Amino acid sequence: MIYLNEDKHSCFCTFTNQYHKTKKLSNKKNLILLSGGIDSQALALYLKKRNINYETLFADYKFNKEDKQFARKIGINHIKKLDLDYLFFDKKIHLEFYKKYNCTSPQIAVHLFIIDYALTQFPEYNILMPSMPIYRLQTKNYMPDYNELGYQRYKNIKKINNFYPYFFINFDIATKLSQLQSHNNNWCNPYTKKFLLYHELGLQVYQQSACLTGFENYKIYLKQEKKLVFDQVLRRPINHQKKVKYLINTL
Repeated sequence: MIYLNEDKHSCFCTFTNQYHKTKKLSNKKNLILLSGGIDSQALALYLKKRNINYETLFADYKFNKEDKQFARKIGINHIKKLDLDYLFFDKKIHLEFYKKYNCTSPQIAVHLFIIDYALTQFPEYNILMPSMPIYRLQTKNYMPDYNELGYQRYKNIKKINNFYPYFFINFDIATKLSQLQSHNNNWCNPYTKKFLLYHELGLQVYQQSACLTGFENYKIYLKQEKKLVFDQVLRRPINHQKKVKYLINTL
C-alpha cells in the first residue's frame, strides 16, 4: 500500500508490503474505471479469472475511438460521455483540481472528475483504478511519480475508503509482480515492459495498434484546430512538481 506525506519542498511516498486482500472485493460491488488501455484490460481480466464480479465505467469522447473498441471486447455496462473542451476551457477543471489536490496534470484532472462522478453515482461500489506505475530500479518497486500521486492526495483529502487508485500495488498481486522476470527487459520501452509483465501474470491484454492514446489525439486536435499548444495552455499553469522521496517500509 502507499502512504503519502508532503511538506513545502518534498513529497514523501512510503511503499509497504501490507497489501489489501484481493478476496475482500468479493464482499462488495466493484466498479472498474475502464479506458481500453492495457492497465484496465488487465484489471478486468484479473478479476474475471478470480470470479470476482465487476462493472465498468468508460469515459467516451470523440478522440478515443480505438480505446472504445478494446473496451467493448471486455464489456461496457456504463458509459460517461465527456466534452473535453467544456471541461478544460469552460469549467477549467485542471485549475479546480490543482487548487484542491495539487493535481499537476490536466489528464489526471479529467480522471479525478470521473472519479467524483463514480463515487456519487455508485457509492455502494469499490472504485478500482487500474493504473500500474512504472517500475523504478532505485526502489525495486512500482512507485508513482508526482503526477500520479494526485490520486492518493485526492483519496487522503476526501477521506475515501472505497477508492483504490493503484490496484496492482495495493492488493495481493503486488507480491507476485515484484518477482517477475520482465522487469529485466531493459531493451524495451515502459509500455512494452508493462505489456510483457501482464502476459507473464497470465493476463492476455491486447496491445493497441495505434501509438497514440485518445488523450494524446486530443492534444493534436487542439494544436491543429484551435492553434493551441496543450502544454503551454493547460499543463504549464499547474506544472509545479516537488521531488518525490521514496521510502520502503517492510512492516
